[in-house]
Amino acid sequence: MRKKQRTLRKIIRYQFDNLMSRGPGAMFLALFVVLCFIVFVSGITIFLVRNDAKGPQSFWDSIWWGVIHTVDQGTFTSPAFENTTKTLVYRLISVAVTFSGIFIIATVIAFTNTFFQKKLSDLQQGKSNVLENDFILILGWNDKILYILQELVAAGQREKGEVIVVLSKKDKIEMDSILSGEIKNRGKTRIITRSGDASSFSDLTRVNFASSRAIIILSPSNASSTTEEIVFSDSEVITIILAILQHPNKPEIFPQIVAEIYNDKNGEIIDTFSKSQVTVVKVKEVIAKIMAVTSRQSGLPLIYDNILSFKGSDVHFIRYEAIVGLSFGEIYNRFPQGYPIGIEKKSGEVILNPESSEIIEEEDRIVIITDDSENCDFCPDFICHFTPVPGFPSPMTRQRLKEKILVLGFNRKLGNMVRELDKFVDSGSRITIVSNYTEDQKEFFLEAVEGIKNLKVKLIPQVYADKKVLEDIEPFDFDIIFLMSRDSGHPLVYKSDADTIFTALVLNELKELHHPKTKTKMIAEILDVENKVLLQTAHVNDFIISNKIISNIISRMSLQKSFYNVFDELFQEEGSEIYIKPVEYYFDEFPLTLNFYQIMERVFKRQEIAFGYVLPSDLQDSIENSGVFINPAKDVPITLNHGDKIIVLAENEK
Repeated sequence: MRKKQRTLRKIIRYQFDNLMSRGPGAMFLALFVVLCFIVFVSGITIFLVRNDAKGPQSFWDSIWWGVIHTVDQGTFTSPAFENTTKTLVYRLISVAVTFSGIFIIATVIAFTNTFFQKKLSDLQQGKSNVLENDFILILGWNDKILYILQELVAAGQREKGEVIVVLSKKDKIEMDSILSGEIKNRGKTRIITRSGDASSFSDLTRVNFASSRAIIILSPSNASSTTEEIVFSDSEVITIILAILQHPNKPEIFPQIVAEIYNDKNGEIIDTFSKSQVTVVKVKEVIAKIMAVTSRQSGLPLIYDNILSFKGSDVHFIRYEAIVGLSFGEIYNRFPQGYPIGIEKKSGEVILNPESSEIIEEEDRIVIITDDSENCDFCPDFICHFTPVPGFPSPMTRQRLKEKILVLGFNRKLGNMVRELDKFVDSGSRITIVSNYTEDQKEFFLEAVEGIKNLKVKLIPQVYADKKVLEDIEPFDFDIIFLMSRDSGHPLVYKSDADTIFTALVLNELKELHHPKTKTKMIAEILDVENKVLLQTAHVNDFIISNKIISNIISRMSLQKSFYNVFDELFQEEGSEIYIKPVEYYFDEFPLTLNFYQIMERVFKRQEIAFGYVLPSDLQDSIENSGVFINPAKDVPITLNHGDKIIVLAENEK
């Protein structure tokens, strides 16, 4: 008999556990059923034992008696029921029903409290659903996300605001805390955070990915990640892409998807299985290209920062019906608020600095630099009737020089950078790399630069930040010095930047002591924009803020898919690139006062497009833009002197 009772107890307990596992809804339903049962039984019992003179007068009165005794324990001593509680049976039933009600109500309160605590916890942990539409979705979190959000907020301020949703494995409370401290001026832009796994179908559904208009997939690795972590980070990005493309609720037309990867070969894999539905940003390749072109021209990083960012004059793609059938030469200087630099064909091909005879066809869009795309109109007549400056600019020449390049530092981007530099220098040029690299790093680098033609590579395993080592190397015998951020083996970004800044200061001291008139150019890579001011004290010619540049490009590509083609064209050795050229290439006598229509007309004779200028004389008075003016007013007189420069899009640097 005891065995049977124990078995029954186990069965009841098992069924109760199953009920509990079904969640709060099942428990509330069960408690409601129990409550109804108690009310019904107590009501019938009271009806049967009632005293006609003192108890409830009908069956439904008895049921109501059961309800109020169960849910309102104060009824137990209510004067209204004084005459009905004089019999022992009546009193026992009242006590039993009241105590059953106390148990039921207490249980309901406990479960209600637990339910709301769970809901509050889910909200704090970012577990609730996103019901937004037409928003930007960011999957992942790394040291670039703040720059990306700042750019998207800037883009939103031009419009009516953006909605940005961030899904990351990071804790929601931590994410909100970081964002509230770093991104304060959001305008009308809203940033929504959720915690979860971006490769999970359920979490992608929770953030309503199918209703987004752009998806940014960030690599989980940071500058301080190890080589092994970098390898696995690309695998995680690929997994997220597959989850999006194979999701059961995927949209018929996918939003613009931009993914960040480190290994260039993985980009080819993504292109293959995604059928070009994903735009891949290859981090190492991007920074390598920018560092390579910066070595040719001082001041380019500041220009790139302007045209890649949403905060100033940047690149737009605009279709003008009025110019269909006209040639580029007929329209390039007829935009008072902007500077056309190319044409995006219907096929998606982008032609920068096209031939003057290139015809604008139906559905072609103009690639134009402007800070006001809504008011950048085409005007058939010149706004300013100018008189062309007599004469012709000097002829274009193509010249490559043998160069000596010194690299201080070692990181994953170095192999890509050397390959890019190899395209720009003459055969017989030399590059010397000084760093306390590991054997694995050395092997990886040598494999990456295999096949270069013009550069001869020399590796020196030394701690380059040591002043004695630098003196022995004689750095100012080189044409260019690169200071690379050491993004491996440092747990914090500021540690890598601190090494770069310290080395720059040592080099500056050596220059002041022994080589004050040197023409050696110093270019430094840093990771945090806040360290820019510190680096400027070392008189570095140019600095490249890797994380910010990559963030700007990712942000632009998420909103303008065509921007990828512009970027790809700008940073190739073939075709047209941005140059900062001396005014002496175009004019003979100085000082010379003229407007930018006249400058554009003269520059166009060299098959080049002018869209800005640099006045070194303004460097001290113009800290914000360092004397660089992009998209200047075309009808305002400008006085040019020897040493001033013009920003142009051209095929050659001479």
